Parts: sequence; C-alpha cells; structure tokens
Amino acid sequence: MNQALDILGVPTAFDPAEGITPGGSFLPSTIHPTNQSRSDARRAYYDPYIYRPNFHVATSQQATRIVTEVGADGNVTITGVEV
Repeated sequence: MNQALDILGVPTAFDPAEGITPGGSFLPSTIHPTNQSRSDARRAYYDPYIYRPNFHVATSQQATRIVTEVGADGNVTITGVEV
C-alpha cells in the first residue's frame, strides 16, 4: 500500500496514533468481511470450542511450559500446558 501512496504523491503516516496524520496509513480491520460483525478473541477462540469436553479455561494462571510431541513426519503437536 505504501508504494501506491508514493506513486500518487500521498504522504504516509507510519504511526496514525501519534496525533499527526497528514496522509494514508494501514489499519488492520477487525470487522468480519462477510457479515460485517465485530471480531474479537472470544468469538474467534472461545465460542466455537466452549462445549468441547477437552476445552478448559483457567483464568489468572501462568503457563510455565507447553508440552509438545514430535511425530514421525516431523510435525510438532501441542499436547498440553503446564501451569
């Protein structure tokens, strides 16, 4: 996008939060492209899995280790989290 702005002669505002925005900038969108609903972590990572028997949410915890297994094909699978 910055190259297109340069070609058009539009200045680029690299930090649109600094209060000086004399040009174009890239801002990621959290709007779902098909139904125009707001996207957030709950809808993306919690809602689809809440009723799975192996899905547990532990609040106010700190993960100390992610438990992994390496398959014969070299793929790494996360099998658990130690807290």
